[in-house]
Parts: sequence; C-alpha cells; structure tokens
Amino acid sequence: GKVDRIDLRDDGGVVIYDYKTGKPPTDPQITHYDKQLLLEAAMVELGVFEQLAGRPVIEVCHLGLGANPEERRREMGAGEALQTWEELKELIGKYQNAERGFTSRRAMQNRADVRDYDHLARFGEWDETTPPTPRDVGR
Repeated sequence: GKVDRIDLRDDGGVVIYDYKTGKPPTDPQITHYDKQLLLEAAMVELGVFEQLAGRPVIEVCHLGLGANPEERRREMGAGEALQTWEELKELIGKYQNAERGFTSRRAMQNRADVRDYDHLARFGEWDETTPPTPRDVGR
C-alpha cells in the first residue's frame, strides 16, 4: 500500500493523512476495525520510511472528501503505534496455526455489510449462527 500523505511538523513530529471518498471512520471504528493509519504510524516509527526514522507520529487524520467534507483527527498516544504493530504480529501468528483457519466474516462491524469476497465464502447460503466447518485444503 501507499500512504496518502505524511507531514513533518516544525517540532519534528509526524502527521499521517488518509483521503476518503466517503465518510471518515470514527474513533471506535479505528480502534477496532480500520487500523490502516495506526499501522502506517507504526511503519514510520519502525523506520520503514528512512527520511522519517526515529520521529514520533503525533497524530493521524482522515480527510473525508465526499459531499459533506469532514476531517477526523486522532492524537497518537505514546506507544500506540507500536502496540498496534505487536497486535498485528500476534494475529498473524495465530493464523499460522493450521487449527485456527481463516473464517470468513469473523469480525464484521455491521452484519449487513457486503464484502468483495463474500461470493468465495458462499455467504448467504447459511447464516452467522452456523458454526464454521474446518476443512483441510492444499495439503
């Protein structure tokens, strides 16, 4: 992926922006579902962008460019970006366990949401109350 915009402030802090064609996510949505900017902040703090190595991310901001433009800023707490990175590493580690599997629609924000890969999951042939059936593939 690509970062939409990164600003270096006069005080040495970094602000990361993401442009949205629709409504920007709320703070709870960022905390639980939309971690893009938090992961980009971790990338900055981990030195992925050489020009910014060692600089703290002070804030992330979603800029909604729809019919009703909206700006949503979130101040970054100390260690928040790196905590998000650790959580991602832990999640990836859990999925490397063959017993876990890749359950479709595991953590939906809204059960009525339609996703790009629902047709591959055969979503709609059963409901969310049906437990997933494990199946070995590719062995």
